[in-house]
Amino acid sequence: MNSATLIARLLTAAMVLTTAANAMAAAATVPDAAPCTAIVKSPADAVAKADWIVEGVLQDAISMSNAPGKLSLLFADMNAIKGEWPGRRGATGTVMLGPCFPGGMNYFKAGAGKALFGHRVRAYGSKHLSDPTRQLFYIEVATVPMGALRSSAVPEKTTVHRANASNPLPGSGGWHRAHSTAGAYSIDMPAPFQDVSAVSDGKAGVTSGYMLRSTDANGLTFIAVREPNSPNASMAGSFDTEVRTKPDHVVQFKGMPAFESTAKQGANMTHSLMFRVPGGTYMLGVSFPAAREKESVAVRERYFQSLAFD
Repeated sequence: MNSATLIARLLTAAMVLTTAANAMAAAATVPDAAPCTAIVKSPADAVAKADWIVEGVLQDAISMSNAPGKLSLLFADMNAIKGEWPGRRGATGTVMLGPCFPGGMNYFKAGAGKALFGHRVRAYGSKHLSDPTRQLFYIEVATVPMGALRSSAVPEKTTVHRANASNPLPGSGGWHRAHSTAGAYSIDMPAPFQDVSAVSDGKAGVTSGYMLRSTDANGLTFIAVREPNSPNASMAGSFDTEVRTKPDHVVQFKGMPAFESTAKQGANMTHSLMFRVPGGTYMLGVSFPAAREKESVAVRERYFQSLAFD
């Protein structure tokens, strides 16, 4: 299922809501929010957002000659704590340093991470279908007590938290700062907005996520969705497939790879941006009548860049 289809499904699931419209002003300058390295704020946070957790002896960090800027970490005597990897106790394995790891490569090349070599550590990461398959976003020495195992909360039913919320941004010409009640993120919307925990059941399976949605006076619909990690996360699978099969659409967004596209469906078009971070997958979209493409381009980047993680 591609990103345009996902947005269409989520928009359909939200049609029960009342939409509001305000006149949209010209795009304003929006300061870039913190990158994805700010998402994991504590060991307990890492436990909830990790697809896998392993303990093992950190042996080496190897720069990849065939992938500039990538770092591979080698572990020995591994033991699975969360997830099904590695398959056996005592295994040796490698993971890639993910884009959301604080400090990046310098942490292991010149920073505090150098002191971890030869020691038993606890590693937290994400599992992707695309290469590399496992990405590290948090690490600590194994002697540090670990919190109770838990996963990111996934909505079980559609809940409308706010149907016509208003939070005007002074001097913005009508924009509102929208915060997801249960989704742990915020973004600017051009008009009063809906705040929903949405569950949509379709042919491709169940899509569950935390959605913010607004429609402006020009007929442009803005949608933001965060899908938490889960075994059947459809947006995560779609993102990994799109990145692997359409690398020319991959861009950098807040320090991480993202899939950006514009698709046409009948008389409507959609700009979309998808990316994965520890704990889930995000999709940002602007859907509009084809005749309004000029207006959509004028506000697309302003909208995307206003996203901030709690």
